[in-house]
Amino acid sequence: MRITFLQPYLVTKPLTQEYYNIQAFGLATELVKLGHEVTILTSNPAISDGKAGIKRLSRMEEVINGFKVVYLPTLGDPFGMPLFPTLCREILLTKPDVVQCAETEQIATLVALLVCKLMRKPCVVYQGMYRTDMSHKFLRTLYHKTIGRILFSYADMFICKSTAAKEFILSHSTDPKRTIVIPVGLARESYRRVEPIALEKYTRGRRAEKVLLSVARLVPEKGLNTAILAVKEVVSEFPDVVYLIVGSGNQFPELSELIKDNGLEGNVFIYTEPVPKEDMKLLYSSVYLYLIPSTYEIFNMTMIEALACGCPVIASREGGMQDVVKHGEFGFLFEKTNKSALAEYIKVLLRDENKRNEFGKAAEKAMDDYDWSVLAKKFDGVYKQLVMKKE
Repeated sequence: MRITFLQPYLVTKPLTQEYYNIQAFGLATELVKLGHEVTILTSNPAISDGKAGIKRLSRMEEVINGFKVVYLPTLGDPFGMPLFPTLCREILLTKPDVVQCAETEQIATLVALLVCKLMRKPCVVYQGMYRTDMSHKFLRTLYHKTIGRILFSYADMFICKSTAAKEFILSHSTDPKRTIVIPVGLARESYRRVEPIALEKYTRGRRAEKVLLSVARLVPEKGLNTAILAVKEVVSEFPDVVYLIVGSGNQFPELSELIKDNGLEGNVFIYTEPVPKEDMKLLYSSVYLYLIPSTYEIFNMTMIEALACGCPVIASREGGMQDVVKHGEFGFLFEKTNKSALAEYIKVLLRDENKRNEFGKAAEKAMDDYDWSVLAKKFDGVYKQLVMKKE
């Protein structure tokens, strides 16, 4: 079967295999192993560089792990929606049996749907967004209520990353029979519990037996200010606890000031240097708990990576996290911005190391079901069913 993915923003740099969207990468890799021919159509990475100019209009190709990636000429990306002048032709050139697009808000998804209708080929939307983006909310809402209705009415299937995303799709009067949930996966062999390491290089030499970790961009929607204030409540009972934040972003000065104002310079550390991907399992395996205090999160990849390495997760009740983190089994869920609830759940596991270890073992076992080799078979079944209906 020939499968074409339309996936904006696949890579950070062209032809370097530095993949931003590991979800498309992981799924395509496993679909190739199942015998499919996969092509990913994506935006020219130069679109993110305002000085790139004519480079954005170039077309490039590469083959990795058996699938083809085509970087399309990209005119621009107003409101985060890349514009591909040659998209129709590129879809036709792949001669697809099925096309899978990313997100209802993308204009390119609507274009691909219309092309599929002309070809009489099934079109699938892989949906993660579960509420209208607050940026340009009026325009996005208007889109959903006007031309976006075409997409909701005629897409052959919506594969949703979470129950929240499914509810968002169904709120637009979509047939429930065309809406299913298949979560995001990971390459399970790359994320296993390993021997812990000392973390002093990340905490400016501070030693601690119990380290809490968040890996996230330093931006408001990641809710790191809530976690920092929660840690302030935690250290009143556990003064030796350390909270490590790994990431960079424009909120760094604000978070640094918050740490200072609350006297947490010896307990909270922000590590802004890039951490190699192969070192991430060392981090996950060496910390006591993993925190995800986001106020909006489609599907946090670090969540399943940490769980796969046996690290319990405490996360806000948002997006895919409320599906994956089984409350009271291998982690806890709390209402976003509720710092006291987060602090209390942290204390529960700090007080009971046996429970923390039980959570870790349960998490490792549960994450076997999130391996891309398992999930790809579910996608494969959907594709085959849709193709049979079109024949």
